[in-house]
Amino acid sequence: YQYYFYNGFKNIFNGFVNESYDLNKNINLLIELQLAYHKYRLYNERYLNTDFSISNLFFNPRIGLNYKLNQLQNIFISFARVTREPRLKNYYDAAESSAGEIPQFELDSNGKYDFNSPLVKPETMNDIEIGTFFSDNNFSLNLNLFYMLFKDEIIKNGKVDRFGQPITGNVDQTTHVGIELTASFKLFNTVEIFGNASYSKNKISNGKYFINDTTAIDISKNSISGFPEFLSNLGIQFSSNGIFVKL
Repeated sequence: YQYYFYNGFKNIFNGFVNESYDLNKNINLLIELQLAYHKYRLYNERYLNTDFSISNLFFNPRIGLNYKLNQLQNIFISFARVTREPRLKNYYDAAESSAGEIPQFELDSNGKYDFNSPLVKPETMNDIEIGTFFSDNNFSLNLNLFYMLFKDEIIKNGKVDRFGQPITGNVDQTTHVGIELTASFKLFNTVEIFGNASYSKNKISNGKYFINDTTAIDISKNSISGFPEFLSNLGIQFSSNGIFVKL
C-alpha cells in the first residue's frame, strides 16, 4: 500500500566575502558577509494534489575583533546575525498526509490554501560571543562565552510522528546562553590529553503550544528539548613512528 507520493526539489545558491584586516600588530578585524538564496518546490502530490514553491533570500553578516595580549594569549569578541529557513516538511509533511497532516499555509476567502502566506517562518539568531585563547608548546586552552537570541526558532515540540521522527515548529523567542571550554595537554612528545565541555541554559523566552486553533498552553520559561545543559568529552591519543591510537 502506498501511503504517500510527491516530488520535490530544493535550489540553493550561496555566496560570501570574507576580510581579515590587521588594524595594528595586536588587533585584527574580521568581517564576513553571506548572501543565500533558497527555493523549495513540492508538486505532483497525489493525496491532496498539493503544488507550491517558496523562495527566500537571506543576508547573514558577522564581525569580530581579535586582540593579541602577547605571543601566547589573545582575546576575541564577535557578533553574528544568521537567518535559516525551515525544512520542506515544516511547510508540509507530505509523508504524513494520509495520517491527517495538511499544508501549513493560510486559507483564502474561498477556503483554499494561499501558498504565498506560509504559517511557518524562518528563524533568526543574534549571537554575541567573547572568549580567550592560550597556547604554548605543550598546552592550549580555549574559553568561550556565548549569548544567542532567537526569533521564531525551529525547535522540537516534544512529539514524534508515527515513524518516530521528532515534530518541529516555530516558537516566538528563545535564549541560549552558556560557556564552552576546550583544552589539550602534551604529557610527552607522543602522548596528548584533550577534552572539551560546555554548560548552557536553553530557554523559551516567549512561546505557546497550540492544542487546536483556539486553545494554547503558555510554555514560556520552559527548557528547549534536545539541548542538554552539560556536555563533555575527554580523550587521550598516542602518535609515534606512523602509529596513531586514540581513545
